[in-house]
Amino acid sequence: MKKQFGDKLEIKIYTLDAPEARPYLLEFRGSTNVRLNNEWVPLEVAIDRDKMETFLAAKLKPSEI
Repeated sequence: MKKQFGDKLEIKIYTLDAPEARPYLLEFRGSTNVRLNNEWVPLEVAIDRDKMETFLAAKLKPSEI
């Protein structure tokens, strides 16, 4: 995704015990949790490359892609 969306997408990966993840601990629903601009990304989207690509294209402004 980073290759396709370039500088418009900043990716951060944290483990559940990371200080950055602490505010969301009660909201996590499993081992795969993805957020985009403070919105939860549905699990079925987060784990499917094609669905995630479509999701990001819709969420990011066309002028940003």
